[in-house]
This record gives sequence, C-alpha cells and structure tokens, in this order.
Amino acid sequence: MSKDIKDVTGQKLRDPLSRIKDLEQKVDDLQHWIVRLRGVIVEFTGMFNETRENLEAFAAILGEERVENTKQLLRVQELRAQLEGRVNDGTVHVADTITETALIVGHEEREGTVVEPGYLQVPVMRLDDQVRAALLGKGVGAIYEANGARFIVDEIYDSSPQKPETETQPETV
Repeated sequence: MSKDIKDVTGQKLRDPLSRIKDLEQKVDDLQHWIVRLRGVIVEFTGMFNETRENLEAFAAILGEERVENTKQLLRVQELRAQLEGRVNDGTVHVADTITETALIVGHEEREGTVVEPGYLQVPVMRLDDQVRAALLGKGVGAIYEANGARFIVDEIYDSSPQKPETETQPETV
C-alpha cells in the first residue's frame, strides 16, 4: 500500500514527474507568448516607422516652421488645460502677487512683437535667481527686461493654501 506524502498544510504532494511535466507546459506557454509579443512589437515598429515617414512628408510639404508652430500651439493648449484643471480642483488659485510658490503665465516680446507661441508658464522657483528677485512681490503686468527681450506677466497663480476670508461678526451690545 502506498502512502501519500503531504506537505505541512496537509495537501498531497504530487510526484516529481508530473511537476516537471507541468513546468515544461508552462515554459512552452511562455515561449508561445514571447513569439506573439515579438510579432506585436514588429507590427508596432512598422506602424511607428510609417507614421514617422508620414510626418516627415507633411513637414516637407508644409514646412518645418509651420509644423513646429503647430506643435507649440498644441503644447500651449495642453498647458492651459492642465492649469485650468488645477484651478478647478483647487490645487492652485489666482493670486495678486508673485511669491516663491507662484506659477506665472506671461509672454515674451522682442522689438514690440510677441514671440511665438505667445504663452509661457513657469513656476517662480524655476526662474534664475536674478529674474526671481526682480519679479517677487510684483503683480500682473510686471515686466522683466534682458538682452533686448521683455517678459510680461499676464497671470499669477499660487499653490499655497488660500487664506480664508474673514467673516464679519455682528457686534453685541
């Protein structure tokens, strides 16, 4: 009479040959999936190359400058949408004064002409020390001039907690 071997949990242990067969089946399954994944990667690589070639053709037809302008406009739209989302969810709020925690939105001008894309969004903490010092404490309309260019602040947002408005308490007599 053969006695079943059990593990510490009381489960019957399978014989080594059946365990090896199961492992061989799993290896075969993995090899099958690897072959399928390799096929998918080759297909996506082909699609990527085709898309890149189409974009290069469009750039040749439209001109590199027009393509770059379009990419800039799409990036501006993305930045504006992200900022609007942050305002709506309350992580930033409109501010009157530029602080260390502010995010400023503005545009650059050279010789009186707005430099495309006409929209720059930057956290104050990422500004050069000299630029930051010149803008801290200023409001919308602040101008920083350097190297024949002017940066004009159009909007100010802050991520610090907004101070609650003080409620007026009725006087008691």
